[in-house]
Amino acid sequence: MTVISIHARTSTGRVRDHNEDSYYAGDLVAAVADGMGGHAAGEVASNLALQPVIALEGVPYPDAESATKGLVNAVLEANELVLSHATDNPDQSGMGTTLTAVLMREGALHLAHVGDSRAYLFRDGTLTQLTTDHTLVNRLVQEGHLSEEEAKVHPHRSVITRAIGVDSNLDVDTLEPPLPMVPGDRFLLCSDGLSGPVSDEQIAAILANERIPERACRRLVDAANSNGGPDNITTIIIDVLNDGESPEPTLHLTDDEATAELADPQAIAAHVPKASHEPIDTAPPLVPPSAKPLERRHPPKRSFHPMIWVGLGLGMCLALVVTSVTVLNNQIYVSIDPQGNVAIYRGLKDQHVFGVPLFSVIETQTLKASSLSEPLRIRLAEGVSQTDEDAARAYINETLRESSDREENDQTSPEASPMQPSEPSAAAPLAPPASAQPPVATPNPNPSTS
Repeated sequence: MTVISIHARTSTGRVRDHNEDSYYAGDLVAAVADGMGGHAAGEVASNLALQPVIALEGVPYPDAESATKGLVNAVLEANELVLSHATDNPDQSGMGTTLTAVLMREGALHLAHVGDSRAYLFRDGTLTQLTTDHTLVNRLVQEGHLSEEEAKVHPHRSVITRAIGVDSNLDVDTLEPPLPMVPGDRFLLCSDGLSGPVSDEQIAAILANERIPERACRRLVDAANSNGGPDNITTIIIDVLNDGESPEPTLHLTDDEATAELADPQAIAAHVPKASHEPIDTAPPLVPPSAKPLERRHPPKRSFHPMIWVGLGLGMCLALVVTSVTVLNNQIYVSIDPQGNVAIYRGLKDQHVFGVPLFSVIETQTLKASSLSEPLRIRLAEGVSQTDEDAARAYINETLRESSDREENDQTSPEASPMQPSEPSAAAPLAPPASAQPPVATPNPNPSTS
């Protein structure tokens, strides 16, 4: 009988002021979601996305095919939930989240994946990434325009091409067939707050040397924070044990000593096998989709060393720019132009590649941003993503202009001018003649009885 042990840990990190990651670690279901959108919208999106997945806990499935289908349907339902919430709450338009979820049934692991959170398998000393990152940079690597080393420091590595809550037509990656689990396997689900600042070699070292899952989770989070903690960090470790087996104790070192050693690349190379990116036989590579790109509202503030580009030829520069512009051609957002007008843009807000802007104005509106409420001005300053130009115009006309009209009415209505004297009532007593003060309107403390 296969026994599953699941442990999780999350951290805000060193840079962000709040945590937009959400996770679930149940008995046979686990998932991590990395929200985006800012101003609490990201954490709302990630939390909403988990609800249909959590509902799978304890659901019986007659066969493997129905289990995978059930997991995929839960992800599609999560997508509809986030889309619906954004429609009902225009101030959170543009919210989205990644979602990587697993379901374990009869000794096999079923997986559904959207975005750039990851699932790994650590088996026999080898770390294998089971998911494909749905990012612009990963696509450029697959097309041969970037190397993996260049991708790790690319300034647009936080641009993802698929997410929950962005498009009603969502493709979901799965493992076909489901992955048979073997006693001794260790699975890791994580947000990119771990996989970004912490290398696969470091991850493999911690999974190999710390067999107590709670401490392994903590050391993974500590490693990400030690490397700058530029984003929220979430880790879920799933251990596959034999019936009656308990997790092995740590092999060596205390937490502090282990973290210090594992942060040293030479120490890692001395006793940890190189991580593998090749798919195992039972887990074929997942094919990335063709989808509209989405920019994170708060991209991770990771370090970027410009000298990495020294030596790149002009041909490489032009190829990268052309490819980036092509991929981003359908990204539409609403923001504020330099003159303070509401405008519709195409591309990535305020982003450049080698000095070439990745955005352009499609249409400038007569609507002034100064006429809007402060929450809407803040959202527009960040850029509000839309599916197409028609959706952008509808958002401006139905949400922004209505808000502007309400603001104008509030400013011109009598109730908005508390210093304006009230007209005396015909039945009101005259002021005493001895008073030299002008009449002042006094608010009724009990308006319901006036």
